[in-house]
Amino acid sequence: MIYNGSVGSINIFYKDLFISSFPIHNKIKTYENYKYHGEYLIEDTLKRNRINLKEQILTYKFFINNMYERKKRKESIWKRDHELLMCMVFALIKLKVLDEDDHILIMPKKKKLF
Repeated sequence: MIYNGSVGSINIFYKDLFISSFPIHNKIKTYENYKYHGEYLIEDTLKRNRINLKEQILTYKFFINNMYERKKRKESIWKRDHELLMCMVFALIKLKVLDEDDHILIMPKKKKLF
């Protein structure tokens, strides 16, 4: 399901499969805010849990692959898991493990004709 905000939506794909969607609004839920969550996840995990980048990358990839398999099998995915997926995808993009153009599709809000 695609969630549209007042500006549009961010859609996440993994291995050419649509996984998740998030609304974009003008103030709180902006694209930059979503990106910040990925960066914060990396920093917080390094500082508080002292987990190195290599282990973080492996953990994020494991979780994303798990979500991919669940989506392929058409199993239900909780909202919190979708939010974690978004953070982890943006974290892997920040670490240059994933390419933003291959995994993120930003769709502006559809304009009405009349």
